Amino acid sequence: MFVDEVQFTIKVKDEENGGIEVTIYDMLNELKAYKNMDVYVTGSNSKMLSKDIATEFRGRATQIHVYPLSFDEFYSHIGGEKRNALDQYMLYGGMPRIVALTDEKEKKTYLSNLYEELYVKDIVERNKLEREDILNAILDFIASQIGSLTNPTNIANALTSMRHEPINNTLVSAYLTHTMDSFLIERAKRYDVKGKTYFNYPNKYYYTDLGLRNARLNFRQYDPGRIMENVIYNELVKRGYSVDVGVVTERKKDERIQREIDFVVNDGDRRIYIQSAYQMDTEMKENTELQSLKLTGDFFKKAVIRMDIPHNFYDDNGFFHCNLIDFLLGDAELF
Repeated sequence: MFVDEVQFTIKVKDEENGGIEVTIYDMLNELKAYKNMDVYVTGSNSKMLSKDIATEFRGRATQIHVYPLSFDEFYSHIGGEKRNALDQYMLYGGMPRIVALTDEKEKKTYLSNLYEELYVKDIVERNKLEREDILNAILDFIASQIGSLTNPTNIANALTSMRHEPINNTLVSAYLTHTMDSFLIERAKRYDVKGKTYFNYPNKYYYTDLGLRNARLNFRQYDPGRIMENVIYNELVKRGYSVDVGVVTERKKDERIQREIDFVVNDGDRRIYIQSAYQMDTEMKENTELQSLKLTGDFFKKAVIRMDIPHNFYDDNGFFHCNLIDFLLGDAELF
């Protein structure tokens, strides 16, 4: 049984049982007793989140997260030259309707309307937000800073400066939570590789779909390095891995320098460290990207996903250098 738009159902009185109020969930919970029936329930973010639905089933439900198309799914539909397809994917993202549109203007209009008419309105209506302008400012900030470390205080300070009015970091934190609950953005926490603990702040934020991110910025701010990092993060999450931002400390004389590993990827007891590098065309750039991997002090696999190599290889450090397209199409196994 599939029940769509469950948020529009209403409570009714059960006159045969003393007039008590019952909901559709009471009925669906009874149906779960049938051995030959599976029940699927969906609802709009503005009225009811999937986690709310799961709560109504009293812990006897499984949440299925449906993501935008992966690049593999996207490419299987449009075909053609792989690099050209990847460029389109990095610009327009993986919302399914995109593959049915051929006109560039139609794609941009579709994504912009989807962002404003569905996501922003849903967030505002569901949470009864009074400051939609602040929400939009936060979304603009995150869109322009994907892959950068930040926290609600930093965002609040930046907005205060830009808007010339005091913005409370508590308000920013609440609005960020609402955007994550709506599956518009996701947060990657920082993990101390050697200390084996998490930092509270700062964190990184990524857009669940890059087409929506680019639409938010009116397709003006196209940074391939940041976008590539977002693509890799989304792909790892879609594959079911636990993904954090790694931190390792390097000691130089009396100085302690924190170095970053783009992704610490866990799959049960397996782990791999991943650096996202659009290109490593200088020795300095190479040293910067590889140094943090060298500092981990363990024997888990280490990989650098790149756009500037024609084939995959292992270097003298034992680090796996992987072409981005091969990674996204599943032609290079990380684990």
